[in-house]
Amino acid sequence: MAGTVNGGTYMVPGVPYGPCRVTVTPLQAEPEVTSGPGGPRKPGQEDPAPRVKAGPAPKKSAGPPIPEKFKSVDTSGLATKVDQEKVTFAISLD
Repeated sequence: MAGTVNGGTYMVPGVPYGPCRVTVTPLQAEPEVTSGPGGPRKPGQEDPAPRVKAGPAPKKSAGPPIPEKFKSVDTSGLATKVDQEKVTFAISLD
């Protein structure tokens, strides 16, 4: 399950009730799309014509760097219990 941060807050819809372990990872950049005479191509799709980048490279991540320990449920130390429809769970990346 995943949620996105918007204005310093986040929402993760559809989390089942019960204990939850939490990770924090950066938003992944979109795969680079290339185009040729045949039009846009998906990553890995072959194009017999020379490839030209369709635009500027995507930005890496838009927020502060996230320490590695928060990227795994085994090392994040973040956990909460979902016992109602709305649960407030503040996350500090210290």
